[in-house]
Amino acid sequence: MQGAFGTTFGSCLHNNTAVQFYSTDGYQDNQEWLKGNFSTRFTYDVMENLDASLSFRFHESDWDAPGYIPKKQFDDEDEARKQAVNAEDDGGEKEFRTQRLDLGYTLSEELRLLFWVYSTQQDFTRFAKFGYDPGGQTERNYDRKVYGTGTSLNFDKQLASFPVVGVLGAEYYYEDTDWKRWETNDRVRSDQIQDRKFNIKTVSLFGEVDMEVSKYFRPHLGLRYDDFGGDYENYDPGTAGFDYDMQDYDHLSPKVGFRSRILEPLDFRASYSEGFALPDGEAKYDPEINVDPVEVRQYEAGLTFIPVEILWIDLAAFIVDTNNEIQEDPPGSGEFKNSGETRRKGMELAVKFRPVDDLEIFGDFSLINTEIRKNSDTSLGGKELTGIPERIFNLGLKYTLPVGLGTRIKWRSVGEYFVDDKNTEKYDGYDVVDVSLYYDISDERGTEYRLFFDVNNLFDEHYSQAVWSGYGTNNYAVSWPRTFWAGLQIDW
Repeated sequence: MQGAFGTTFGSCLHNNTAVQFYSTDGYQDNQEWLKGNFSTRFTYDVMENLDASLSFRFHESDWDAPGYIPKKQFDDEDEARKQAVNAEDDGGEKEFRTQRLDLGYTLSEELRLLFWVYSTQQDFTRFAKFGYDPGGQTERNYDRKVYGTGTSLNFDKQLASFPVVGVLGAEYYYEDTDWKRWETNDRVRSDQIQDRKFNIKTVSLFGEVDMEVSKYFRPHLGLRYDDFGGDYENYDPGTAGFDYDMQDYDHLSPKVGFRSRILEPLDFRASYSEGFALPDGEAKYDPEINVDPVEVRQYEAGLTFIPVEILWIDLAAFIVDTNNEIQEDPPGSGEFKNSGETRRKGMELAVKFRPVDDLEIFGDFSLINTEIRKNSDTSLGGKELTGIPERIFNLGLKYTLPVGLGTRIKWRSVGEYFVDDKNTEKYDGYDVVDVSLYYDISDERGTEYRLFFDVNNLFDEHYSQAVWSGYGTNNYAVSWPRTFWAGLQIDW
């Protein structure tokens, strides 16, 4: 059950609220899940040029998890409904709260100043078993607090006779995490093995502009600078403990691109952007690891073509390169260096076709090729990355009769991909068809109703959306079998 509504109190105070409740017993052993979400936002028009908004979000969930199962068990569909051998009572619970204050001041018709401050509190506990041997479950608890503030100047004005839309801003972010871990057996604690505290501080400066010099040249430019610092305190039981300052990191990330209306029905685009990644987990705090951030560079070119009103086509090609990947070099040495490089390249095609008003045919197709271009383990050079399908294909149609009765059918096909670094094991992918029937009606007051009946995974495909290699086998998370949904949607 979920819903959203908005209302006005007087002439100056507005509210938007959304709620959600979800419960399932799951389709495998030990797969219950209960969660709730609540979000509300109050906006007050303080004066003609000043408004303020106060937002609150809350999430709570409690779940049991069947975990991954080995290939032999996955291949037997009846056994795949059970947990793996020696599985324990995996799962967890999460409580998440956030509060945010936004102020907006309109300086003129062309300029608006924004200011925000926010905080987040999260308590997350996970019980997880890795592998299939007896024993070995752990409880991991993360008590996380975040504080942030920022400001931006937003503008929409004429510059040298052409329009310019942009933003300039700055933000400060502070995150503090208490990290604890225990050895457990079916959620019963035994020894505590970790007691750690991490904090990270980030200062960011950013700016972006979109211009329309002419219909043939509509450039956009962006630049972001991030600076990171922090601290790591270790109080693991049975150790002397230590306190490390985080190695300072910073990165300048540009993006540049343009769009061009070559012909009236044809809009071309091209762009280049950069991003980054810091070392994983505790590695960013280790004083013996002196590395630079991983660099991510993305190149893209594409076009949108609307030859007639009933047909929309979008085609894009992309390359994503990662450089300076952080790896143990040479393997097993305990020394980490910026020594890895990978490439992802591909194309995406999307089409929408409306031959008549009540019928829409839609689809998209992606081809992806990956390559490890450089690695500290030279045997991996030229191999493909794991877990990335070679192709993804979606095709569907939606048809609604004038009386309000309609249907939607969608076929999704995911191609094969490697699941191990050496490229010796593959998952064949899967095909899933979802079908929906619905009936739309409305009453004399304008309230709209939709009765719907959905069948997901119509042909009961036995598949997994997450497959990886480890513990001497391929490991699978079983995806939903054929599932029936019936419901009512009301809009008033």
